[in-house]
Amino acid sequence: MMCHNLNRLARRAPCESMVAAGDFSKDAKRHTMARIVPAILFSLCFALSSASVNAADTPAQSKPDDQPELKVINLAVYPAPIPRPAMKYHLLPRYADQTPGNAALLYDTVLMQIAWEQGIRDEQSRGLKDEKELEKFFTNADKLSLWLETPLAEIPKNDVRKLLDNVQPWWMDYIELASRQTECDWGLQIKGMHNPLDINIYYEHLARSLARIIAMKARLSLAEGKPEEALKSLQMGFALSQHLGQGKVPLVCYAGGSSTAGMMRDQLLDLSQLKNAPNLYWSLSNLPHPFLSFRDTVEFEESLIDRLLPQMQEAKKGQHTPEQWQKLWEDAGEKINDFPATYIDRTDHLHNDNKNEIYDPKKILTENYPKARDYLINIGWPEKEIQSMAPARVMLLHCAEIWGEMFDDYIKWLGINYSQWPNNYRNYLPLEKELKKIYKQKEIIPLSKLIPPFGAVVVRQARFEREMESLRCIEAIRLYAYSHNSKLPGSLGAIKEVPIPPNPMTGKPFSYHLEGDTAVLLADGDGRINYEYRIKIAK
Repeated sequence: MMCHNLNRLARRAPCESMVAAGDFSKDAKRHTMARIVPAILFSLCFALSSASVNAADTPAQSKPDDQPELKVINLAVYPAPIPRPAMKYHLLPRYADQTPGNAALLYDTVLMQIAWEQGIRDEQSRGLKDEKELEKFFTNADKLSLWLETPLAEIPKNDVRKLLDNVQPWWMDYIELASRQTECDWGLQIKGMHNPLDINIYYEHLARSLARIIAMKARLSLAEGKPEEALKSLQMGFALSQHLGQGKVPLVCYAGGSSTAGMMRDQLLDLSQLKNAPNLYWSLSNLPHPFLSFRDTVEFEESLIDRLLPQMQEAKKGQHTPEQWQKLWEDAGEKINDFPATYIDRTDHLHNDNKNEIYDPKKILTENYPKARDYLINIGWPEKEIQSMAPARVMLLHCAEIWGEMFDDYIKWLGINYSQWPNNYRNYLPLEKELKKIYKQKEIIPLSKLIPPFGAVVVRQARFEREMESLRCIEAIRLYAYSHNSKLPGSLGAIKEVPIPPNPMTGKPFSYHLEGDTAVLLADGDGRINYEYRIKIAK
């Protein structure tokens, strides 16, 4: 099985504990509510989103520093026909099975109970130093993550079953009901907030803990040879991932949804190795493409910056005295100085800047007014109008124009398929690095540091789509083997039963060849990590 580092390492983050019968890590005791700073938590999640394999898979091949890592995943799959009807198994609830309502209300009921029980355990364990006594209140959350990476044949089923039996049954009933609601609105009312950085997204970390429970329930069913039971759990998990990551939500929530979807996808990879596993080619083919869209999330992030620095938009239309413009300019500078260090410096490795630099608005105005004035005139603002403006308004207007130009230069690439990106942008950092370098020469205050790492969003999305399309190829191979006496296809083109998808990261067919009784499917195109699936037909 392949599990993402995001899934494995995120358990070390605050509130990332296993939520079942007191399964909260000690770190989680200090963090029930997560206070969002837009790209801070997002950066944490995406920095970890390369993938790993467990001990059953071949270790990563050694590579030069500038080459992507290659993970080898060994699979023994069984031939399987298309079920009747073809989409007997749905990985997301059908519309016919949904009911009108807001899933967030049902999720909230469970998450508030989790937070409440955690608070009780925090209080009861306060002052305890004996590790054995503490174990009564806090079970090591690493145990669950370890089991999610353990080969099916080696899972301690009794221990897993005992742990899952301690999950309150009504929690799972509510999660199943939530998965079938027609909408999910988390009620993030950013437009009405004085300070958007104060927005609470407590549910994101707690929901990912729920995702681990769901993934583990599916995994236990797989270990017990019950694929249909596992698919019921995975349907809830995929629905949760969409509810977390879709809509106008912060990027950290998009990352949580993507991480949850990755956990469920990993279980599907193991499902293909069960003797009685149904063929899910058409079920996979009819999932949304892309599975998670970041369009609304980008709009959310853009509106967040408008709320953080409203002075920039005010400069385009406002009417104030020179003294009032001066106050607005100084307030903008102070706002940037007050931003949390992790926010303003999250891309410091691209700048080599002093992390503790304080910006003096009055000094910046004195030194940079001519630069701001000339820039505005050069881009088409009437010289007479600019000359008549208060210098502080000119500075704010310069920031507004630079921000709009810079933001569009980032997000315009989000409309292009990753496979069509220039080679020098095809990774996490090159897009950010190139554009920040350009705008660092134009800006007066460090606006470029406020841009969320949108390039990472595209890479993450393309990587997940590649993983799902790899699964479709594997299911197509299982179908071919069923139709050809358990033989592997000599090429992907030899599979005529169903269409073979291209690799979303390259826009080209997946690389495929035979090595004796082993099919080798290469999922490449990533600047950081690629996969080689070595597939045998199980006897």
